[in-house]
Amino acid sequence: MRCLCSFLIFLCVCANGYSQNSSIQVELVDNTVGVSDGGCNSCGVSVSNDDGLNQIFANYNLFGYDYMEPDTYLGENGAGYFYKIYCSSNDVESLLTDLSAYNTVIKYAAEETVYGVSVNVLNLNLIDSNTGVQTGTTTEGLIVTNDAGLNQIFVDFNVRKYIEYPEPNTNQYTLVCDCDAQLLKNELNDYSSVISFVSDVNYMMLLSVDENTKTNINIHPNPFKDKISIEINKPIESIEIYDILGKSINKSSSVSETENYSSTLKSGVYLLKITTKDGNTMTKKLIKS
Repeated sequence: MRCLCSFLIFLCVCANGYSQNSSIQVELVDNTVGVSDGGCNSCGVSVSNDDGLNQIFANYNLFGYDYMEPDTYLGENGAGYFYKIYCSSNDVESLLTDLSAYNTVIKYAAEETVYGVSVNVLNLNLIDSNTGVQTGTTTEGLIVTNDAGLNQIFVDFNVRKYIEYPEPNTNQYTLVCDCDAQLLKNELNDYSSVISFVSDVNYMMLLSVDENTKTNINIHPNPFKDKISIEINKPIESIEIYDILGKSINKSSSVSETENYSSTLKSGVYLLKITTKDGNTMTKKLIKS
């Protein structure tokens, strides 16, 4: 009996060890090179439109390669750069090394540490619209602002994109860095004389970037003062609003009802979960100022 129990424990440990998978987020240099072609490595089909990247994938136990759409404003033509790789947990370190070395196609790669949160993108809000604005870039391509303290943080964390949100009077920016976004977030939160608020950037997964099947959603303004406007290219099954603690506070099958309800919200951060009739689910972060 003791031998049988030991054998069963061994089987469980092995099964758990082999079932552990990880995910790596990558940012492409060019949003037309290295993009998913909808194939899968395990069935012998290329998973991107770049032969060099496919060769790297072929060397590892890859389960998928999907497009991610960050839940923030990335400027005009800012979409199509971010992807997620599903792989064996045993492959992560070596795969990251190979991806980082392939820098003609891969701009940045890191293991996902918080599910559903971007590894190198953040949002921040300035206290004063005149302090912390971009004035240029360094010779290395890092962002320079009119605030010395913020510049030092940007150099320390390799911040290379600083995109102002298009809605007026929001003082909101999106940062993209070659860094651990969670460490940068802590540093920015400590710089409270210039920065009022820092938040993670969530993403939604799209299994295909085919324009005929992709779910496109636009929520504006965000942050908002009165109410939001929702534009989506597919029929809605449900729209649900959650507070910051994850409690559902409103659910509807109507876009207009949700838009009107948003005007009753108090200032704060919320999550908007949208389910389309074809089964896709997306989560967007809302900020009411």
